Amino acid sequence: MKEWPHLTPTEDLVRERTWQWEGITVLTARAVMPRTAGQSRREKRFDRYYERLAEVYLARCGQKIFPRAAESCREAMARSGPWRMTEAALTYRTEAQTADALVLAFETREGGEVLRQWEEGWERRTFLPLFKSERRAALAAPDGK
Repeated sequence: MKEWPHLTPTEDLVRERTWQWEGITVLTARAVMPRTAGQSRREKRFDRYYERLAEVYLARCGQKIFPRAAESCREAMARSGPWRMTEAALTYRTEAQTADALVLAFETREGGEVLRQWEEGWERRTFLPLFKSERRAALAAPDGK
């Protein structure tokens, strides 16, 4: 019997990057993505998709969050006030992993604030994306999680 791709918590893809302004680290961003670490074409495609998502997220942090973080540090230094380094993160958790489907929940944070949340579902045999209605059905499955 063929075993379908599955995720295990120890195989996460972790990417981290820091940005500095005048020698001071003002932003640290971290992306934690799912990974199968499998050898099939389907598993490799799945892994590439999330590796690329991590790269895009970190690039966006450099474009959007870094300028704000540097400005906040600059202002704090000008007034000799307290300042805290900015931290950003993109993380996921497994919502459901059944025989037929895998549903992942994602969240982006800046500091302690949640900026965005979304779900993505995958059909386990083909590792193709699921429609929203199919994700709901997978979450309702009794053998979920």
